[in-house]
Amino acid sequence: MAASQEGRFEVGEDAEFQRLAWRFQNVGFVLLLLFLAAGMLGIFGGGGIFARTTASAGEITIDYDRFARFSTSSELEVTFLPQAPSPHLIFDRRFFDGVDIEKILPAPLAMSEEGSNVHLIFSSVDDGFPMTVKIFYKPHHFGPLHGHVKTNGAGPSFTQFISP
Repeated sequence: MAASQEGRFEVGEDAEFQRLAWRFQNVGFVLLLLFLAAGMLGIFGGGGIFARTTASAGEITIDYDRFARFSTSSELEVTFLPQAPSPHLIFDRRFFDGVDIEKILPAPLAMSEEGSNVHLIFSSVDDGFPMTVKIFYKPHHFGPLHGHVKTNGAGPSFTQFISP
């Protein structure tokens, strides 16, 4: 091809359109990277780098998903040293108001409400050995889900983020 002007070929070009196309490509690439990073962090539920976390205080350790999905099953695992004769856990009402309980293993002998607390009482076990209680639930709202569990007056607080 011959140059009609110095340094220019006779090719149809639209510099403004090209800049706009490059801008859209760059924005799309950044959004793709953000989406990938969010998945690796576990924000979409079901895994990720920070999928599960642990909180401890007193005699209680809680293992739970840092991020959960709305209306999808999640699990809270509470390990504690039970006190004879009736091992029990006391949850604040905020947690139970934000979820639908599917199953508690082992099943509590009794469950009662007292003020802003929910008491779970379990059958007696051998003293001195840790007891693990698994609570399976489905969150029924978006955003942060706060909770606090205790036995014998002390226990950890936890926060879980519920995504759509």
